[in-house]
Amino acid sequence: MWVAIVERLVRGGVGEMRPRGNSMVPITRGRQLMRSELVGGGPVAVAMVVLAEVHNRCCPHKVVGARGDRVQIGTNRGFVNGWTTRDRVYGVATRVDGRPI
Repeated sequence: MWVAIVERLVRGGVGEMRPRGNSMVPITRGRQLMRSELVGGGPVAVAMVVLAEVHNRCCPHKVVGARGDRVQIGTNRGFVNGWTTRDRVYGVATRVDGRPI
């Protein structure tokens, strides 16, 4: 599923998905429509919600740290998923169920 979303981001700059789970509550709850926009060369900062690949999985994560070209991602509940490289951060979440985040 995420491969298609990343392809849409690369082609048109926008992708939408309905992620499962509640690790990002209260930013988003499971199955809410999340819209992401292509990161490209733009900045990625701590506290942003991004679509990133870590451990061969790509899903929404919160940026909890950054160092050079590496980004540490986790959940909104304090769990840290790990580090990934900046080129594996594909999109920045901009809206959830139509409201800006």
